[in-house]
Amino acid sequence: MKNDRSRERFERRQPGGNRRERKSGTVLVVEDEPVVAALVKQALESEGYLVLEARNGAAALRLFRKDGKDVDLILTDVIMPVMNGPELVTRILENRPDLPALFMSGYADDFLDRYGFALDEMSLLRKPFSTAQLVDRVRQAM
Repeated sequence: MKNDRSRERFERRQPGGNRRERKSGTVLVVEDEPVVAALVKQALESEGYLVLEARNGAAALRLFRKDGKDVDLILTDVIMPVMNGPELVTRILENRPDLPALFMSGYADDFLDRYGFALDEMSLLRKPFSTAQLVDRVRQAM
């Protein structure tokens, strides 16, 4: 019995080890803000996900073409320089139509609508978000 309690205390100290089920899968994270990208990466890796990172849509597309066969989810910002998130997802889905995507944005709906980004609430994670919200939405999307 003592070993069970020791193991439980050890599991709780591990990243994501509060007796939640460990996740697995590869997430392509596309975010142009380095601080946000680092926080998202840390949160997902602590839950057991493998994270591939890109700072814009064009870089993500190059990365996907090189290493994307094992990607299970695209997690991308909506508004970015070079290539925006919806354009990136459209181009990736040409080759992998079954690949799920989750968008992140801190912009208001009217701004997104004005620029043609009609995203439903199921595919949009609003910034700012908590680590728990991020992990939950990634799990749901996969």
